[in-house]
Amino acid sequence: MKKAILFLALTTVLCSFVFAEHEVWFSAGHERAFFVDTYRISGEMVDTQIVSSGANLSAYRFFGGNIGIFAHSAFLFPQNVLEFSDEGLYGIDLSQAALNMQCGSLIGIAFRFSTLTNDLHFYIGVGLNIFFASLWAADPEPGSTLSADLFSTSFGIGTDIGLKFDITDRFFIKLGCIITFDFLRFYDMEVYDGRELIRNSSGRNEKFLMFGVRPYIAGGVNLHFRTADGRQRIVTGKPN
Repeated sequence: MKKAILFLALTTVLCSFVFAEHEVWFSAGHERAFFVDTYRISGEMVDTQIVSSGANLSAYRFFGGNIGIFAHSAFLFPQNVLEFSDEGLYGIDLSQAALNMQCGSLIGIAFRFSTLTNDLHFYIGVGLNIFFASLWAADPEPGSTLSADLFSTSFGIGTDIGLKFDITDRFFIKLGCIITFDFLRFYDMEVYDGRELIRNSSGRNEKFLMFGVRPYIAGGVNLHFRTADGRQRIVTGKPN
């Protein structure tokens, strides 16, 4: 999980500074996430709903026009899980569990559109989505000592849609929403009875589909690169 987090953070930073020649929007903010997925494991169909919240980092780069690239990374903590399977319906409160975390990165092509003023832009990014999850859950039945550890990696596509408002020439706020659709997931699951490992399985989830909606609010800084005295320097503010 630590490697996954480091990879996502580096991806966001690199996408904002590689080929540093044009305008960059760099931001950080708060994100709320709602996930619905369905899959088959050990011959059993499982439907899950997860509510999470956390932080995000985002970088948009435009190459002298309205087309560019973007990366949006999120670091989320699941709070509630509702799971339905052949064994019944279970609700799990994860808000106090420190072992549960999700992180994902959406990378692709970006577009921006001017509105009635130069301080307000509509933007959209479309690209590939990769999502990591590390979840620990205990059996909610009274007296049960069963628990499960799950690590998964899923792949799909997604879009980032929002509005950016420039408060000043340097600083802005964004209101947006990430929408993702994942269709491939690999997992590694261990089930314990107390401290005894009673089941270990890994592989690809069959018939897997996951839909995610993640509204967010973020604040950021406008950056651009100016050439002076034969040197290229990064400065805050929008290019002239």
